[in-house]
Amino acid sequence: MTLFVASIHAPIIKGRVFPHLVNIFSELEMRLDSQSMIVGGDLNSARLAEKVWPGNGHGPFFERIDKGDRWIDCCRQFNAEEIQTFFRKGSLNPFQDDHVFVSPDLAPHLRSCAVINNDVTRKLSDHVPVVAELDITL
Repeated sequence: MTLFVASIHAPIIKGRVFPHLVNIFSELEMRLDSQSMIVGGDLNSARLAEKVWPGNGHGPFFERIDKGDRWIDCCRQFNAEEIQTFFRKGSLNPFQDDHVFVSPDLAPHLRSCAVINNDVTRKLSDHVPVVAELDITL
């Protein structure tokens, strides 16, 4: 088995994360046909962002993810709603900006996914980690 792992940080350029995030995932998807993938990071996007900034691309991006034919959202496999991972002072919305996705072939191996929100992680950054556990024998 070949496993491709990527950590991404989607840039905000001129106040927008799109089309940059779509371009990043399009590049990654070119490898999906031949490799199993784990992709995670700070996307600077959340499902809630579509409600806060409608029409900026957040909704269509997560609709693409939620189809499940290219990506499986690890957190959503264990939680009906997104879980806040971004805690910048003055932020008014409980955004889950941080995500872990796997290719569909890895979904049966997913054992858990959790957001680690505690005093220690909150002191280290304005983002808290998302940890996915997979049972894979290579």
